[in-house]
Amino acid sequence: MLEKRFYGERVRRYTDKMARVLYDAYLRIDGEREAQHLPNPTPEEVDIVSWPQTWPDARCGFEKPLKGVYASEQTDIVIDNRAGTVYVYHAGQFARRLDRQTPAFVSAMRDRRLPGAVDEEAWLGLS
Repeated sequence: MLEKRFYGERVRRYTDKMARVLYDAYLRIDGEREAQHLPNPTPEEVDIVSWPQTWPDARCGFEKPLKGVYASEQTDIVIDNRAGTVYVYHAGQFARRLDRQTPAFVSAMRDRRLPGAVDEEAWLGLS
């Protein structure tokens, strides 16, 4: 019985964060598309990649510690396939926007290891 409660809580926590990530990403995509006079995003045009990423501490790659997170949290990538735009989230928080996927970014994504939001030098290497 303990396992069911434990896993149930883990699933609820994951889906709650994913819902917030997707809502935020859709708002960002919609705003950018509107500025370019493109149609609103449809589910078929949006891809999601997600994996657990371990950080040295509860900052999860941000400048200040985040509330209610652990050192191992999901990194979520939301891709607008029509515009090519990429949105990166660490621990459910928006971290970075990229104009497109580069080979270096795809390689880092494949290795499941993206830099923290504040690591400007590392992001320049992925742009």
